[in-house]
This record gives sequence, structure tokens and C-alpha cells, in this order.
Amino acid sequence: MKRLKYVGVAGVIMLLIGVAILWATAKMKDHKDMLNNSDAFVNSNNGTVYWFELTSRRGKVEGKLHQQRFIEKVGKAPVMEEKKYPLAGEITENGYVFRVNIGDELITFDAWFSGPHLSVQKHGEKDNVLYNPVNQEELNGYVKALQDYHTEEKEKKRMRFLF
Repeated sequence: MKRLKYVGVAGVIMLLIGVAILWATAKMKDHKDMLNNSDAFVNSNNGTVYWFELTSRRGKVEGKLHQQRFIEKVGKAPVMEEKKYPLAGEITENGYVFRVNIGDELITFDAWFSGPHLSVQKHGEKDNVLYNPVNQEELNGYVKALQDYHTEEKEKKRMRFLF
């Protein structure tokens, strides 16, 4: 009876060790994916900042697409508008496929790494856009640069009006 008890305890311990090893290797594999190495991937274009917050696990990609810009209305103070769109996708042999819900429309993107940058191409378009990998501090710098750009443009318009 004592021997059976020891064998049972040893079996449970071995099972726990096996599960821990499997979990650790899965974590290491997820950590090696370049999507998980950056907080966000940013692109700034025509006074608008776009960024992807992405995570990859077990062949699936989840995250959000952010769009931030200033909206000016005559007679009112400019307002910074930020839109967030849910994103889902998967890993393919050529990179990634993202599906983004923008309102009632489902837009599909192909993405792949070109050096450290994430190249994103909308389905049906020829051109691709490079997104820079950044941490949270650098992302805040992009948003601050957008605010500074808007302030500078507003000042230039005011100066042209006065002179």
C-alpha cells in the first residue's frame, strides 16, 4: 500500500513537471514572435497617427487599430479624435492576415515584417505602408508630435491671415 502511494505521488509530480515544460515552451514560442516584442506599430501620415496594438498567441493575432487626428470646426476649438477598431487575425506562411471591423465594414490586411518594420497592405491595393515598432514612450512622442504639428499649422494660418 505504501509503495502504491509513492508511485501515485511520483506520477502526479511527473505530470506537473511535464505540464510546466509544455507551458514554458509555448510561452517561449509566443515570445519569439516579433509582434509580441513591441508595444505598438506606428505610422504618421497627413496629420493622422495610426497604430496597431498586437499580440500573437498559438497562431492567432488579436489587437486594436487606433486612428488619432485633430478635427477642426469653424468657430469651435479643435478636438483630438481617437478611434479604436477591434482586430483579429492569424499567422500565415507569408506573415499575417488581419481583419478589422470598421463600422459595418470588414477590412482585411496582409502584413509581414520588412526588417524591424511591419509592412501592411490592404487587400486589393498595390501599395503597402510601413509601421515602425515602438514602445509606449515613443508612441506618446508620436501623439505629442501630432499635437505640435496641429499647433504649428494653426499658427501659420493665423499669421497668413494677419499679414
